[in-house]
Amino acid sequence: MDLSHKQKLYDIYKEERQRLDDAAREVGARYDKNTLLLAGGALVISITFIEKISPSPSGWSMWLIGVSWLLLIVSIICQLYAIGESQNSIRRQIEILDLEIKKNFNQIDEFDNTNKYIERTGTLNRVALWSFIIGVIFLCAFSIVNLNNTIMPEEENKKVERKRIDESKGSYVPPTNIVPPPQESDSQQNTTQTSDSDSSSQEK
Repeated sequence: MDLSHKQKLYDIYKEERQRLDDAAREVGARYDKNTLLLAGGALVISITFIEKISPSPSGWSMWLIGVSWLLLIVSIICQLYAIGESQNSIRRQIEILDLEIKKNFNQIDEFDNTNKYIERTGTLNRVALWSFIIGVIFLCAFSIVNLNNTIMPEEENKKVERKRIDESKGSYVPPTNIVPPPQESDSQQNTTQTSDSDSSSQEK
């Protein structure tokens, strides 16, 4: 294999490697962003579920939501640490590349080319992923258990009415009329006035 053919193969390899590296960085950025977004969204949904839909969950089921919150928070923290370790990995890889250049120019003899941050980043990503998955499972279990404790519209109206009574400090506050009392039509009023005038004329 001549030198020109080797150079051509190397150029193809370098171009393909660069394309794969760019794709890996793009996918990694989307992965980090989506993991943080989903974990934070799951926390918000669980809080909204307790506040709006099931404010009185079963006592024994509270450990389910507690474990879910803990795992979702762990997922967010691990993902943030993974982003930081990824940056450290890039810096270390640049340092290794600089050392390799110096070795090729006979400026140094040997050097440590290990990058411990790569393994740390992978471990944190796996922990974040599984913490998120298990946290969502516990959240779904909590929601299913407390579906029977959801507030219906009538119950919510009664709750609001009871709150108004409690806030009145002992004095009952009557609710506002939903339907106004019936009023006499114009024809009925005219008939009534005519009857009154007839009665007055007869008395005279």
